[in-house]
Amino acid sequence: MKFLLSLALILLVVNSSMQLPEYKNCNSEFLAKNPSIGVDCGVVTCHEDNTMTATGCGIWRCQPGQQIGYTEADSSKPFPSCCGGPICA
Repeated sequence: MKFLLSLALILLVVNSSMQLPEYKNCNSEFLAKNPSIGVDCGVVTCHEDNTMTATGCGIWRCQPGQQIGYTEADSSKPFPSCCGGPICA
């Protein structure tokens, strides 16, 4: 159940791009059981108690009238540089 809740949280928080996630402290057994967990540009950390946490690109906006451009997601860069989003004044 914790895994499903974690996965749901990951899917809600992470903005998709082409960058594969960085895995920290995840063993080969975890990676074999979870080949794709919904994180593209981000970091997945595995913990000793068999839980995981993920950090990814959030969804954010500029204050009204403050957006001066937009940065596209760049799958060639590591997290968080791979995230796209608005450029605010």
